[in-house]
Amino acid sequence: MTLRIRPVTLDDCDALGLVTVTVTAFLSAYVGRIPGAAFDWSWTQQFSANDWRRQLQSNGPNRFMAAVIGQDVVGFIEYGPEGAIPGFGADIGSLYVLPTHQGKGIGKALMLHAASNLEEKGVRSLALGCILENPSHGFYEHLGGVEVAKRPGKADNHETVEIIYGWRDILDLIRRASANRTYSPGVDQ
Repeated sequence: MTLRIRPVTLDDCDALGLVTVTVTAFLSAYVGRIPGAAFDWSWTQQFSANDWRRQLQSNGPNRFMAAVIGQDVVGFIEYGPEGAIPGFGADIGSLYVLPTHQGKGIGKALMLHAASNLEEKGVRSLALGCILENPSHGFYEHLGGVEVAKRPGKADNHETVEIIYGWRDILDLIRRASANRTYSPGVDQ
């Protein structure tokens, strides 16, 4: 199957509710790593889908890209040039891939897409936050992310530490994400 990366649309909201909340990707990342009592169990798939609709209607889809295989949304990335992390030109707000599709290069393809898009817009550096309990640290380090700071973080109601990974040269991330790609994504613009 071909992986496509395209802007998120309102029609994707139900699928994105599943990716982020049926907590498929979120729970798979954190169950067993943070106390069960810290989870906000009120976040159902429908609640998340409605939240996606609100975000897209108020912010527009330009920060969100979906990873699609066939007709199925299997992941997404949120990014932007706002530079919410001091000292960097842009940030990745979130990156999730369904557990059944992890380890297949989809996260790398999403990171490559975001970095390439930002670089074309003149952004030269990128950062993201990853809470201590998130198992994705090795993924970001493999892509050349370097720990540049720590700050207080939160996963649902769990207070923790967020590790900030940065790429001072976004071209380094692009080179690393381009190497040994599993997917050669088609991109709908």
